[in-house]
Parts: sequence; structure tokens; C-alpha cells
Amino acid sequence: MFVINQFQSNYDSNKVKRVGSTAFWVLKAKESIKNNFKCVEYQSFRLSFNTIIEYLVVAIDNENSTYLNAKGNGRENITKTIINNKDKLKDISANGIDILTKIRECVKVRDNYSFATKFIHYFAFYYYGIEDKRADNFSIYDSVLEKSIKKYCQKEKKNTAVLILKITLSTTILLAN
Repeated sequence: MFVINQFQSNYDSNKVKRVGSTAFWVLKAKESIKNNFKCVEYQSFRLSFNTIIEYLVVAIDNENSTYLNAKGNGRENITKTIINNKDKLKDISANGIDILTKIRECVKVRDNYSFATKFIHYFAFYYYGIEDKRADNFSIYDSVLEKSIKKYCQKEKKNTAVLILKITLSTTILLAN
């Protein structure tokens, strides 16, 4: 069986178009985590945990057009950050905000809050499964949501900052429970 420990040396994350779905890679990560981060078999391959996370980052980036590599090597930095915090993935509901913060700050040339919220949201959703209430503990916050909130506030003549604060507080309360 062929073992994939990392991308091939000629890997260029800017050119990777399709690597599989986010759901597939989160489920492979879950399988590896449940087996103490050991390799996971898939067809004739054995995938290391690090490789799974690399492909997961690429999949989320591709599916959501977050353009992590637009200013440097965002995919690589984010992948390393997640791998360095892999033990926290075992309990994403308790450690999600910490991981989100680390992902957000690991690329110095831009704020990766949008990607970080997507990573945490999708990871929790597929890791826990739809039947588990923890699967929906983390919301995606990106420009689409930001524009929608502003539009709603203008229409309803509400203060955007107050509404965002209410959303933040309700999310924090959910996470605390």
C-alpha cells in the first residue's frame, strides 16, 4: 500500500483545482483522530493526518473561494497551524474559538476570519454529524453575512453594531453551554 505523508515536491497549491469534498476530508480527519492520528486507508492509499489536513484546507478554500494564497502562502501557514493544534480538534466544541483565533492570525498579510469560521463550522458539522447538537455550534461569518446584516439593519432602521454584538453574544452563550 502506498503511503502519502505529504504533497509531492512539485505541489503548487495555487494550481490544485479539485481534491475531494470538505465532507470527505473531515470524515477522514475524524477517522485519523479517533485512531490517535494514525494513517487512514483510502482505496490503495494510506493517508497521514497531515496530508488529510492539507487536502481539507485546499477543499474548503476551493469550495468557498477564500483565496488563501492571494497574498503569499496562506494555505501552507494555515495547514501548519491546524496540524500544530491537532489535539484540540478532538473536542472542537470546547476548542473551536481557540483554533479559530490561531487560524485567523497565522497569516500576517491578511485577516483569515472568513476562512477560519468556515473551517470551524464545517469541521464541527461533519465531525459531530447532523444528529449531534454540537454540529451547529459555529456559524460562518463572511462578506455575504456582513452585507446581509447591514442590509437588514438599514431596512429595519437598526444599528448594525448592536445587531452584530447580539449575534456575537448569542454565539458565545451557545458555546459556553
